[in-house]
Amino acid sequence: MNLANKITLARMTLIPLFMLCFIPLPSWILESSELIRFLDQHGLVIGVIIFALAAGTDKLDGYVARKYNQITNLGKLLDPLADKLLISVALIMMVQENLIGSWIAGGRSYAVLRIELYLSKL
Repeated sequence: MNLANKITLARMTLIPLFMLCFIPLPSWILESSELIRFLDQHGLVIGVIIFALAAGTDKLDGYVARKYNQITNLGKLLDPLADKLLISVALIMMVQENLIGSWIAGGRSYAVLRIELYLSKL
């Protein structure tokens, strides 16, 4: 397992942390700790920071793979998978929070699918 693939796996592990920032917590959990209350109040900001960090690792793993000639078949599989998971989860969480309409998330998914099907025929 090379460094570029490890960076990609790190990006994939950030996805559940990103999701946790959007989950509403019951009141009995909020009363248990100041830290949990802080995380609940600032979850959106923390989620944006985690998303930005994950997006940065996307650029970084590609750079490392090309610079140090660490391009592997596993990386070719994991990198687009991690990208799609991150974007899909972000869109779903934004729909859940009513930050965007569901038609935007669905339309984006449909457009990406059509483009990938078209390109696979080339």
